This record gives sequence, C-alpha cells and structure tokens, in this order.
Amino acid sequence: MRVRLPDTTFRLRFPLPGRPDNGDSPVLDVGLEEEDGTLPHDATAPKLAMRGQRPVPWSATQSAGEWVASVAPELQRLNRYPGDERFDPAGALGQLMSVLRLAIEARTRPPSATTPMPRLRPVVEMPNDEWVITQDGLQSLTSEAAFTVRELFDTSGQEAAVAALEAEHAEKLCEAWRLAQCLFLSP
Repeated sequence: MRVRLPDTTFRLRFPLPGRPDNGDSPVLDVGLEEEDGTLPHDATAPKLAMRGQRPVPWSATQSAGEWVASVAPELQRLNRYPGDERFDPAGALGQLMSVLRLAIEARTRPPSATTPMPRLRPVVEMPNDEWVITQDGLQSLTSEAAFTVRELFDTSGQEAAVAALEAEHAEKLCEAWRLAQCLFLSP
C-alpha cells in the first residue's frame, strides 16, 4: 500500500510484513518512490525510468517521530526537499491510517449495513475520496464501477466512463485513471 508524501510527487510504499533486523526487532522497509512507481531521481539529474524504491527503514524500536525525521535527509540527498514549513510526512501517516480504516471497513462491513460499500480488492493507493487503485485496476468507492488494468488502456472506455459523470466526479476519475495508468504501464 502506498500514500502520497504531501507537498512532493513522491509516494511512500508500506510493505507487509516487516523483516527481522539481525534477529532482534522487525524492520519495515518503507519505500520512497516516484508517482509512477519508479526509483526516485535526483532533481539535478535526468529521470531514471526504472521500477523500484529507495528504502527508508523503520525499526520497531523507532517512534513515528524518529522515523519521520529520517525521511527528510533522503529527500535532501535527492535535492527535492520541499522545505521545513512544507515537509509533512505525518500527513502521509494520516493518509495511511485513513486508507487502512477504509479497507478494513469495506472488507468487514456486514451486507445489511445502511450504506453499502463495494467489496474492495487489495488496495495499492487511494488517489482521492472516490477511487482506489487496486492490484487489479481501478475501483470506485461510491458505486460498483471498476476497471481492470486492460480497461485502463482503452481510450474509448475512459471517455465513456468520464462522460457519464458530473464534472466534479469526472475530474476525480480522470485523476485516479491517470495515476493508475502510470502504475500499470512499464517504465
């Protein structure tokens, strides 16, 4: 699962489960990656189009504050630190909690609940409050609409889906569609 690092184009990818750290405490290798899932690149160098992440290890002995402080030097090494006033990795952790709550609720809510929510496939990212990118494609949080990876690359299908929505909802679908295409397209 990944979330946007506020005020950057980076994503933080949270893998599960963590790995043991020399047999002591577990370590979560949180990955720093570009929006399209490629390795982060230095702002002063050409972009390298290769899938991957730069690990930012989070050990079980580190507090959230300590781990958050370790993210800033990674961005500085890449010449892409947004500045002290705009740097907000805690916002990314808040997003992670929201996505986890949503995914758990969608998977555990009884069918008789007053507000039906579609059963979610495994979530990769939630680009906005109406759509999630899943391992299988793109899925609506407000309806039964879903698009497979193959359908994401069908221009006429995208145009029809967007045309069927009001402007605000169409914008959110376009945003999610673009990001999903970036993730599923080979670099």
